[in-house]
Amino acid sequence: MDPPEQLALREVFTAACRAQRAEVLATAVRRFASAILTNLAARPVADLLADYFKPVALYAICELVGIPATQRAVVAESAETMAASMDGVLDPERRAAAIGSRTALSRVVDSCLRSSDGSGVLGHVARNHRRLDVPRSVLVHSFRLLLSPGYMSVATAAANAFVALRAHNLPLTCLSRDTGVDELLRYCGPVQALGRLCRSDFDFRGTPVRKGELVLALLGAANRDPERFPGADDIRLDRRPNPHLAFGWGTHSCLGTSTARLVLSAAFGRLADQFPAAELVSEPRYAVRAVVRAPEALPVRLTRGSEGAIR
Repeated sequence: MDPPEQLALREVFTAACRAQRAEVLATAVRRFASAILTNLAARPVADLLADYFKPVALYAICELVGIPATQRAVVAESAETMAASMDGVLDPERRAAAIGSRTALSRVVDSCLRSSDGSGVLGHVARNHRRLDVPRSVLVHSFRLLLSPGYMSVATAAANAFVALRAHNLPLTCLSRDTGVDELLRYCGPVQALGRLCRSDFDFRGTPVRKGELVLALLGAANRDPERFPGADDIRLDRRPNPHLAFGWGTHSCLGTSTARLVLSAAFGRLADQFPAAELVSEPRYAVRAVVRAPEALPVRLTRGSEGAIR
């Protein structure tokens, strides 16, 4: 949906996100992250993506949205399948698999919307959506768009950031502040491209774009644009301003921006506290995808030594 039809719906979702207590969520996420790392301590090597970043991201987005623990495995499985399906134009089988996953995730959201005592963003929207003149399917789809990226994009962003920090011999504490989070999202954010339909004819720097045509926006390239970012191929943790596009832009920008920053800061903060010298044991393998760039796995030795010991 686009304005003006989108405005009332977005206002309800924005109000629902703001109604959640950020510090309460941050404390819960830090506690959850610490518990996972404590359990991983006995392993000589752990997959930091599958064993840590994904569970933390899943816990955080489900706590924010109000998905009960019994349904979170469905959210994870559906979101991962849908993320893979973003290359559906290149691989029709991935697109077909996503249809079933969307249906499964919709059932979870719909059941939560019907609950009279729901929590989180879902509970808030369930109590306030009746004044909206939108089909129920639009509400359900809107939650899918919040849940899937809130899990997969945050987890893969964390994985990419870890690889970048270690490649540049930078401490894990770099993501303890928003400037560090934003710079790593600009430098190595997972979402490389998105598609948009043109709503009206216009001219883009001499290239005519017609109504109804598909525009493929390459976010990865835009975030390394030297005209916008001095030293675009360098990590500058104090970069200001930093108008990166990792969270989108304008009326369709990500509603979960503050939560994503919170989760990344908490996850790296706990990791830095408990395993500051955690290091890769091998070069990560990257999934063969056009839209999302992220490792398939992140084998890491969880070392308790100091950051200064990293080579």
